[in-house]
Amino acid sequence: MYTILVGLAVANVFVGALIFLFVMNKLKIHRSLDEVRDSQFPAWREVGVHDWNHFVLFLGAITIMPTRVMVFGGAVAWLGFY
Repeated sequence: MYTILVGLAVANVFVGALIFLFVMNKLKIHRSLDEVRDSQFPAWREVGVHDWNHFVLFLGAITIMPTRVMVFGGAVAWLGFY
């Protein structure tokens, strides 16, 4: 039983890391500071992008994100919104 739980924890870490890296790659355009673009859309400017600490985000991703994705995906599938 202990080895199954350890295996699930390790799988959770790898899935969280993969999801985090995929999402951060897709958000690359939003993480860049472009003054020309941001001056045209000041209400949607991300002012805290320079404060994002990738290490802290990564720790949250490998522990919390896979569980949330599975729970939310299960709830959506259960409700029939797919």
